[in-house]
Amino acid sequence: DNLQLFKDVNNKIVLELGSGSGQSLKYLSTKGAKEIWGIDISHEQIERAKKLNIKNSKFILSAMEENNKIPTNYFDYVFSLYSIGYSSNPLKVFELASSYLKRNGKFILCWTHPFFNCLDIKDDKLTIKHSYNDESAKIIKKGEKGIEFIQYNLKISTLINGLISSGMEIEQIIEESP
Repeated sequence: DNLQLFKDVNNKIVLELGSGSGQSLKYLSTKGAKEIWGIDISHEQIERAKKLNIKNSKFILSAMEENNKIPTNYFDYVFSLYSIGYSSNPLKVFELASSYLKRNGKFILCWTHPFFNCLDIKDDKLTIKHSYNDESAKIIKKGEKGIEFIQYNLKISTLINGLISSGMEIEQIIEESP
C-alpha cells in the first residue's frame, strides 16, 4: 500500500514467483484479484499457503526458473518479493516472467540492494566481505536454525540488463530508506 506497487488488482490474474507461505497472495485476494497463482520450491511453504484457503488459487511446487505448466500471455501481474536471488538462474526467471505476462502486464521485483550483501559487521565495525563485482554464488545462512541457501548477488546493472533483454520495459525503480 505504501509504495503503491499494485495499482489495481481488482479482477486481475496474478502470479507470485517464490510465493512462500502465500501471505502476499492472500492480501491480493482481499483486494479483488480474480485468479491467484503461486510458485515455490518449498513443499512446506506451498502447504502453508494452501491452508490460507485463498479462493481461485493455484499453487505449483517448482523452482521459478522452470516453466512448470504456467500459461504464457496470461497474467496481469507477475511479481517476486525478496526471492529472485535464491533462484539458480535469475536471468532465466526474467525471461519466463516476461512470457507469462499479458501485453501491458506488469512485473514487480523487490530485492535487497546487492551492495548490502557485500557487507558484514565484525566487532561493531562495518567491513566489506567481498567485491560488489563478484557475482558468483554464495552460501548464506538464514533463520534461527542456520538453514543454508545459495544466493546470487547480481549487480544492479546485471539485473536491469536482464530485465531489458527479456523484453521488459522499466517504468520505475524505487529505493526505500532503511
